[in-house]
Amino acid sequence: LKAKVVFSFHNTPNPPYRICGYFENFNLDKYFCQRILKENSFDLLIAGSKYYFDSALELGLSRDKAELIYLGIDCEFFKPMTRRKRLGARKIYDLPEEALIITLPSRIIRRKGILEAVKATEIIRKKHSKVLLFLPAFFNPFDRNYATEIKDYISKKNLSEQIIFPKKQIDHKNMNNVYAASNLVLAPSYYEGLGLTVLEAMGMGIPVVACRVHGIRESIRSGYNGILVKQKDEVQLARAIEKIFLDKDLRDKIIKNGRKTVMSKFNIKQNISRTENVYHRLLG
Repeated sequence: LKAKVVFSFHNTPNPPYRICGYFENFNLDKYFCQRILKENSFDLLIAGSKYYFDSALELGLSRDKAELIYLGIDCEFFKPMTRRKRLGARKIYDLPEEALIITLPSRIIRRKGILEAVKATEIIRKKHSKVLLFLPAFFNPFDRNYATEIKDYISKKNLSEQIIFPKKQIDHKNMNNVYAASNLVLAPSYYEGLGLTVLEAMGMGIPVVACRVHGIRESIRSGYNGILVKQKDEVQLARAIEKIFLDKDLRDKIIKNGRKTVMSKFNIKQNISRTENVYHRLLG
């Protein structure tokens, strides 16, 4: 091509199971990615997180062809709302005004830890009956077998009153209302490249409880702008949620520092500007 070639590394590695997920066989998948990165038939790779950046270098990418520019969010779209607007957002999704809404806004796939979130809600509800779990992506689950497993567990444990499913598909352009209707956002993922839902919630001024995994650790410092827990551990998850609900000082601190973190490091306007500067540099 008579052009500069720039591409992105944005498909989360999870050794020894996958690198980019193009092949089911891990060794073949790894070799495929190594071959692309070592061929050098491109001008630059832009990584959207430090985890992506480090993974590319480990696979053989030359350091002079790597650039770290964080993925970002629109901080004007994902920004704190007034109490009146937040109550209005609850009406949109038929969420009870007096409830404590925990939202898990990810795709319905196993690595997002949805079943652990259901179990954590089950634990919390034994002491706090106003807590409800909202799963806004459940109308059209990405993994239908996993969705069936979740529904079977809810039915078996008689948890239907504490889990809220959307009545229609929710478009991403309405996700600011989903966050606004929430008291807390969960990201109990098994692994992440960065975790955009975490950033969106932080931008909205909603406290976040997430798992201590690659990617998410780049945006959340536990106790400062969120709480991190061990993955696949619904007991720790429940304790962290309860701690945020009961400790107002901690909650206020997390909300304030979450917005501050996003504005300073993950603001898409700044990151677009950095990307443009890289393009100008490549063009000489």
